Amino acid sequence: MRECFREYDYVGRMGGDEFVLLMPGIEPQDIPGKIAALESVVNAGLTVCGERFLNISVGAAFCPENGYETEGLLAEADRRMYVVKQARKNPSQGAEQDLRQIP
Repeated sequence: MRECFREYDYVGRMGGDEFVLLMPGIEPQDIPGKIAALESVVNAGLTVCGERFLNISVGAAFCPENGYETEGLLAEADRRMYVVKQARKNPSQGAEQDLRQIP
């Protein structure tokens, strides 16, 4: 995961298969490109005979736009992650765009 981010970004494991990324000073419009790079790295490592075995779902929140407190920011990122997961299950709703409209 570190290959996709700047050397001063923080990548930490929350537990299980959940990670948190702290990216000081990043602009909302840069997030889709960062997500695409991360998806590319993950998919490249987990593809067998052209078939993917893992999907990632990403949710993002920004300080101060989405709050100042850690718990609130994590809750907003988590909510957005579930919007993306739902969009994958039902792509006709286009809910994945919620993440692209940050903040």
